[in-house]
Amino acid sequence: CNVQKRYTEAIEMLEKSVEIRLKVLPANHPDMGTSLINISQVLNALGQYEKAINYLKKAFENNFNSLPPDHPSSSIIRNNLGQLYHRQGKFKEAREMYERSLEIQLKVFLADHPDIAWTYNNIAVMYEGDGDSTEALGYYHKALQIELHSLPLNHPDIAATYNNLASLLQE
Repeated sequence: CNVQKRYTEAIEMLEKSVEIRLKVLPANHPDMGTSLINISQVLNALGQYEKAINYLKKAFENNFNSLPPDHPSSSIIRNNLGQLYHRQGKFKEAREMYERSLEIQLKVFLADHPDIAWTYNNIAVMYEGDGDSTEALGYYHKALQIELHSLPLNHPDIAATYNNLASLLQE
């Protein structure tokens, strides 16, 4: 539904998914966390950041009760929370989420995993927003190195990182 931007329909379907899962699965089943993350992503797209944060916190609690603390989905939740905090101007909270996400990723993924590049990009954006071009540049380069090694050369993430680098270098 994201490609078609039919967000209301998407939320209705995701809520039905949660409803069904609550009937057939334990409340702390990892699939519940996935549904909650998906709802938060739709709410994020609608600009309903506070609601999205609440769903991510529920997903985090769900994962905390059902998965190991350094499970990759905990990293995704923290990264998504970081993005939402960033959009709200809560930069300290955003940075904390990104840094914790990165800690988890560096433990559980190979060094060239695309999710690590995604987090490096998010951290770079934070530094760029703070006016620290040197740190931002370093993180953009780390992201680009991983992307060039692990993604097809025409991947949109590579284009986005080149764009971010170019934008920073023009300032």
